Amino acid sequence: MLWSKCVHVKCQVYNTLLLISDALAKKVMMLHENALTYKCIMEKARAVAESYENLMESHLEFGTIFELIGSRERQLDPGEAFRKFGMAHRKMAKEAQSMLNKLKPMMKDLGAFLAKAVPDTKLTLQKYTDAKIEFLSYCLKVKEMDDEEQESLVCIAVHSV
Repeated sequence: MLWSKCVHVKCQVYNTLLLISDALAKKVMMLHENALTYKCIMEKARAVAESYENLMESHLEFGTIFELIGSRERQLDPGEAFRKFGMAHRKMAKEAQSMLNKLKPMMKDLGAFLAKAVPDTKLTLQKYTDAKIEFLSYCLKVKEMDDEEQESLVCIAVHSV
């Protein structure tokens, strides 16, 4: 009777260990999947930033060229049109620079998250799992010792009768 009780307790602890490991494994997998998603976002953002820089440089060059054409044009109306067109291109370059100034800190923060926070969180989860398993193993050992003590008390009681 005591043996089956002890086996039942062992099974419960074992099942608990599996559930804890399974729940933490799911969290670790979710963290890993999120990290991969953020890494893809990072790569796409880097490509967008590079394209925007190239576009910004093109707008600046067009702006300079159109303003130069406008300043050399002998007729006033076409010259003014070229200068306005050049200023519009420079304004687009300025807006692109503004967007890049906002994008770069976000990319830096995301990079820090991927490089520091994700590995640190994985390590913390692993330490938590190890501590939890150690604690449950200790509880199982204490329970086994209590069961052995109960069993020996029953044997002593049976022999003394």
